[in-house]
Amino acid sequence: MHELTIAENIKKTIEEVLKDKKAVVTRINLRVGKLRAVVPEALIFCFKFVAEGSSMENAELKIQEIPVKGICKKCDRDFVIDEPLFICPFCGSNHVELLSGRELEIESIEIEEG
Repeated sequence: MHELTIAENIKKTIEEVLKDKKAVVTRINLRVGKLRAVVPEALIFCFKFVAEGSSMENAELKIQEIPVKGICKKCDRDFVIDEPLFICPFCGSNHVELLSGRELEIESIEIEEG
């Protein structure tokens, strides 16, 4: 389950950002690409586990799933990829460049300073 490792890294990153502040984290907004194969419920569960006893203990983890998008290098059209086949639905070319779907980032955090 790679969600546990992701949860640990989220916590570590936020601790580094807030190291000199006395703040309680109330919300964490994430952008997670579909290609990361993250199960949102599993990530939320794991984050609650790793955040226990920290300033993030009661934080809401909000996960925005980013669809897989590509652009065809032959016909120059962009499209959402729903199948595990990276083929342009317009011209059938397999010369596709990924535009999104690999993201794994903390978009923002909300805190209450104390």
